[in-house]
Amino acid sequence: MSLPAFDLSGRAAIVTGAGGGFGREIALSLARVGCDVVAAGRREAPLARVAADVRELGRRVLVVPTDVTDSAQVNALVAETMAEWGRIDVLVNNAGSYTGIAGGSLPELTDEEERARLGERQVAGRVGRPQEVGPLVAFLASDAAAYLNGATISLDGGAAAGGLVPAGIDAGRAAPTGRGAP
Repeated sequence: MSLPAFDLSGRAAIVTGAGGGFGREIALSLARVGCDVVAAGRREAPLARVAADVRELGRRVLVVPTDVTDSAQVNALVAETMAEWGRIDVLVNNAGSYTGIAGGSLPELTDEEERARLGERQVAGRVGRPQEVGPLVAFLASDAAAYLNGATISLDGGAAAGGLVPAGIDAGRAAPTGRGAP
């Protein structure tokens, strides 16, 4: 079956935090539907690995080490993308978007007891996997989502229905302290 509305051939996407977890899977999902990818992140080695995987999918990739907390580096990211490809069609601001969840990022959460606790309250019965986010981003970047406007898509495994706030912190427990706490 062919779904031309999902074809992103000829488009260029910047994905921040592309070196691992959700960002990596978003970059790969976009490449699978034909998008060329600018892989941005702080660590070069993981970016090089995702770049190799994007190339294996037959897409162009540009690796731009970037710390998104530094506006000069973000400006350089955009400038380099425009100089190299002359366009930015998709921007995925993923870097740092999953930090502060139970003291770490969701894909890096390794304490099985904590993962189980977070998953208990979700309708899905578990925490999300990076592979489940990429296809949604590819859809949102495609012409198939052209009529979608002003919508909130909660890809949280039922966390909100289970009483967890969007950041994954139990609304009934005390707020976290330390790194990442407000």
